[in-house]
Amino acid sequence: MSQFGEVFTLAVENPPVPGCTVSMRVTDEIYHFSLAANTDISAEIYPYPKLLIMAEGGMEVYTASGDTWTVLPGNGLVTPCDIPVGMRSQTGALYLSCKG
Repeated sequence: MSQFGEVFTLAVENPPVPGCTVSMRVTDEIYHFSLAANTDISAEIYPYPKLLIMAEGGMEVYTASGDTWTVLPGNGLVTPCDIPVGMRSQTGALYLSCKG
């Protein structure tokens, strides 16, 4: 886990594991995620928005109602709250998720 004041790289801290989705806690409100190619995080409901910031790769964020957003390196997205939101990646993705 990264320490305060320490520069880190997501790909080194949390590299993709084939067939897996891995999360690591940075702080109580910040996590970094590593999605291997062709993996997903099933849609979950949160009572608060999350800020997703893509570092490497790409993913599609989707809702049960059919809304989708493509998030690429350098992009960010604020998720809606109180509705199921999921993430999936065909190529793999490394991103930060910040609780809003």
